[in-house]
Amino acid sequence: MAPVLDELAQDYAGQVKVAIINIDANRAVASQYGVTGVPALFFYRRGKLVDQAAGALPRPELERRLQVLLGQA
Repeated sequence: MAPVLDELAQDYAGQVKVAIINIDANRAVASQYGVTGVPALFFYRRGKLVDQAAGALPRPELERRLQVLLGQA
């Protein structure tokens, strides 16, 4: 999923921030957020969790979710 997330980060630069965390190297973060499998996706708006998903999502679905969060859908 990293290549798709990188593309979306470029396409939505200035509108969204994309962060990728290696949970093998950051187990405390994984535990804090209840991550039990990968990928785990968390969508925040103004610092509040507004959506999340588990498992790989196709680019169109990720883009749809971003557009909803940005009020473009």
